[in-house]
Amino acid sequence: MAWPKISLPREPELEEKLFQDLEEEIVRVEKEAGLLEKNAPFRRYEKEYHKEIGNSAIPVKASEVIEAASSADIVYFGDYHLSPECQDVQLVVLDAMAEKSAKDGRPLHLSVEFFAEPYQDAVDDYLAGKLTPGQLAHRTNFDDEMGVNFESYVRLLDYARDNGIAVHATEYSIDDRKSKDLYARDEHAATSIANLFDTGDDARPRMAVVYGTYHTSPGHLPKQVDKRLDEPTRNVSIISSAPDIYWSLAHRMPGRDLEAARVKEDVFYVPGVGETEHNERYIDNLEAYQL
Repeated sequence: MAWPKISLPREPELEEKLFQDLEEEIVRVEKEAGLLEKNAPFRRYEKEYHKEIGNSAIPVKASEVIEAASSADIVYFGDYHLSPECQDVQLVVLDAMAEKSAKDGRPLHLSVEFFAEPYQDAVDDYLAGKLTPGQLAHRTNFDDEMGVNFESYVRLLDYARDNGIAVHATEYSIDDRKSKDLYARDEHAATSIANLFDTGDDARPRMAVVYGTYHTSPGHLPKQVDKRLDEPTRNVSIISSAPDIYWSLAHRMPGRDLEAARVKEDVFYVPGVGETEHNERYIDNLEAYQL
């Protein structure tokens, strides 16, 4: 399990211009696909995320992120669904969390967005060795409902299976998602996650939560979970996209390597790939959606 390290652009002015051109291209492609109006509520939610995250951060080593996460009660992994590099980070941190749980006896749970709640039985069957990855994809209708990055997500399930970590599908069904906004989805997931703490066991669980990166800013899903818990938790969010921070760092230290950056005491930015690459992958996926 290797931590993804990126090199910031050597000529940030040129690459930032390319990034901005890609932003305009995204608007054009979404409009042609009839998604512009449909995505308007998402863009509002996205704007809240960027406002909370801000535009400044301090570069840090991966070890600082791992140490903070392994000491937390809940770690929110901000997933960029088109980037398997996110699972690279998740596996490294999950391994540190599992090691901590082995020492202190606190059970470790993994809550995921990429499988909907109705497919919990299929997830359980895969963890029990009753399904192949292909059978799991079929039973969860993965290609139609999520559509990307299946092999990388399976790595998380395999790690959980091999290390005795319970996996919980906490997302709405596809039919419910069609009528629910992102705030409702946060509330639904938060209720499911908070219920996992109500086990009656002496040892309080430790939780890893893998959701889209915009869900994982402190004011979104973490806030909703906190509202539903009787006792406070120490949370850490590891976000994967923050263009304003990325370009701020690129202009300050062009060409330098970046493992991670501390945004706030409980928030870290780990891009995995550059923000321009994020946009390129998104456009490729949009164009494939049109075909």
